Amino acid sequence: MSDLHKAIEAIQIREATDPENEDAIRWNNDMFENVRRLGEGAGGAVYQVKQKNTGKMMAMKTIPANPETPPRQLRRELEFLSTCIHPNITEFYGAYLSSGNAAAAEVVLLMEFCEGGSLETVSKKLREQKRRIGEQVVAKLAMGTLQGLDYLHGKKIIHRDIKPSNILLTKDGVVKLCDFGVSGVLVNSMAGTFTGTSWYMSPERIRGDPYTIRSDVWSTGLTILELARNKFPYPPDLGPIELLSVIVNGDIPELEDEAEGSDGQPGAVWTQSMKDFVNRCLIIDGTRRPSPREILQDPWVVHNGNVDIDMEKWMRHLYGWPKPPRKGVRRPKPSDGGSSSTPGGSMDSSSQPLSATSAYSATTEMGYDAPRIITEPSSRCAVTPSLLHAAC
Repeated sequence: MSDLHKAIEAIQIREATDPENEDAIRWNNDMFENVRRLGEGAGGAVYQVKQKNTGKMMAMKTIPANPETPPRQLRRELEFLSTCIHPNITEFYGAYLSSGNAAAAEVVLLMEFCEGGSLETVSKKLREQKRRIGEQVVAKLAMGTLQGLDYLHGKKIIHRDIKPSNILLTKDGVVKLCDFGVSGVLVNSMAGTFTGTSWYMSPERIRGDPYTIRSDVWSTGLTILELARNKFPYPPDLGPIELLSVIVNGDIPELEDEAEGSDGQPGAVWTQSMKDFVNRCLIIDGTRRPSPREILQDPWVVHNGNVDIDMEKWMRHLYGWPKPPRKGVRRPKPSDGGSSSTPGGSMDSSSQPLSATSAYSATTEMGYDAPRIITEPSSRCAVTPSLLHAAC
């Protein structure tokens, strides 16, 4: 048995013999039915799979194994994932090797499946529907992201890869952070190269300077700004090197009020407190930028993040999901003249997506908190090579 197999085996044996973990299972490929490919995560492909004997949906991430990985380090990082338990962190169910041949094996990680997709998907849906996200909804998402980061900081972890595609949502609109922890250990990665995620890196990371958990706050601020503006905050026509130079040396992007676009995208007016929040996240000097715990005390987050919003209803209207039937109430069939939950069927009026012009007037009923339409009144530490990202 290879050292990699021993490391994975040790995790499964520990889980299977843990008296407090009655659901511990020795996972393998035969237990799952592939539903669809979800995309690419850090270092590997991600799939939606169904556990055959229970019907439970999971996210399966496959990562090419590095046979030279020190087994103790691999085991330590997988054990870390199994102890990461927080409402805003994707739940880790277990791991296994997909092949008996260590040289050809993939490490398979089984994680919580989030039906609501990522903030990248949310932004895409809003653009398609020509709508803008509401300020209080943005605050809910910012609060969930920062609470997850604060939890990781308590475990001395820097996420290092905060971006819209790594902030997931459950069907109830709860934020779940993913793609942290093991990828640098399991993959022969190209750490230090500038691809994709670099656009959300803090200036200090791009410069190669020492950085702390405050680097994740920059990435969060940029993500929130993109979500509010419905587009990436930096000019789209810049090449990779030019863009990195602008992030480090150029003007800091700001949240500004916008008029209706020529493409029909609605305009929006944002409160000064939200603009101040974004500005605090995007302070160039990482030593002056607040930590996740500090920015959670920002007046905008405290006031708007604690407003009672039905995020489950918000998610339903965004995706056009049918309204769940109340207990004991029979859902009418199409022939009864009622709504249909089948693809292509009609939805009841409370499930219809809002148009751009009706979004503001219907906010209270729908739980949308849409922004106003313009036409209406109106301490440092060393960072370890491991992607466990030790922080101070």
